Amino acid sequence: MELKEAVDEVEKSVEFINWKKEHTQWYLAHGFMIFEDNEWQVGYTDGEKVITFFLNPVKLMPEQEACKKPDVKIPSLNKANLKLGLDEVMKVIEKIKAEKYSAEQIMKTIILVQNIGEKEVYNITGLTQSLKTVNVKVDMDGKVIEDSCQALVQ
Repeated sequence: MELKEAVDEVEKSVEFINWKKEHTQWYLAHGFMIFEDNEWQVGYTDGEKVITFFLNPVKLMPEQEACKKPDVKIPSLNKANLKLGLDEVMKVIEKIKAEKYSAEQIMKTIILVQNIGEKEVYNITGLTQSLKTVNVKVDMDGKVIEDSCQALVQ
């Protein structure tokens, strides 16, 4: 399932409709998935706090403090700009991994779709068997913005 479809499913649910009545100023902030689990979580924010909706069935998780810099508001994720599909972005990631990080064996892949620098971006982190993270940021045109490989333990 693509993130757009997951957002649509959440936003047509009774749970979301009832929640939104009390939270009119909140807006779409992110999509999150552990690729191997293939289940989107859809996050909304008021700029400071975050709530997350799970799917199948749709359920609301408790409000959380956001992990962000002080005095920085969480930007809105524009659903209309979510053009790059999950299959396409995973091909980009595999190409980068093969070219630059071929020695790394990824065990879990964390996918975060968020707005960074005024554009929607896939921020993908692979956790490797050698206790490293391979991180690749890809914009909605399929362009790699940045990539890195770092040890979890120094």
